[in-house]
Amino acid sequence: MEMLLRNLSLRNRLSLTAVLALLAMLALVGQNLFSVRTVLYQDRQTKTRHLVETATSVIDHYHALYKAGTLGEDEAKQQAIAAVKHLRYEKTEYFWINDLTKPIPKMIMHSTVPALDGKILDQTRFDKTISQQAGVGGERTTVAGKNLFVNVNEVVDQAGSGFVEYLWPKPLPAGGVTDELFVKLSYVQKYEPWGWVVGSGVYIDDLDLIFKENAKFSIGFAVLITFGLLLVGMAVRKSIVSEFGG
Repeated sequence: MEMLLRNLSLRNRLSLTAVLALLAMLALVGQNLFSVRTVLYQDRQTKTRHLVETATSVIDHYHALYKAGTLGEDEAKQQAIAAVKHLRYEKTEYFWINDLTKPIPKMIMHSTVPALDGKILDQTRFDKTISQQAGVGGERTTVAGKNLFVNVNEVVDQAGSGFVEYLWPKPLPAGGVTDELFVKLSYVQKYEPWGWVVGSGVYIDDLDLIFKENAKFSIGFAVLITFGLLLVGMAVRKSIVSEFGG
């Protein structure tokens, strides 16, 4: 290293410090950006999990009425389905309930697409899974192109709950949905007493936008600081050269 530095001119040796500082700052920026995206993703996971747990507690209320003899089982199920069907958050987000039928489950209730109710979910438009994660702390694995609802049931079979990431259209303000598909993250939970799976999802395509905006700002800031270091280095170099007579 010492021999290499001796082969460099004084100008290059002083400039090397600024270059190394830039590389170090970029490494720190990269690590920070990765951490921020991870925290944002985990925050979406937590939010979705809590929402589904709330919907499940609503179902549990009607199951308790059935167990107490206040309602018959069919009536309790229908009232639970109706209650969950009308739950909304963020104006457009909703819940669904599918069963545990194999190999492909059947939709019990979909809040926004009632045409799916009672149907086997075997359409090719559902073959949009990106990844799945069994349990809250499980490992996320890639399962690209598989049936979304088959993956949902695989997750709950393994751990009783979990996350599934997939592609899904967005609702349009005037009605209908977009032709373009966006990444969505769903949390699903088995409701054992009635053999149901309760799920809901949030779009996470904005995470990439947030990541890019943060990356632009952080990298720009690192370059600006390094440019300042270069100016300081030039001033120091000039003073040293002047002191030694050029």
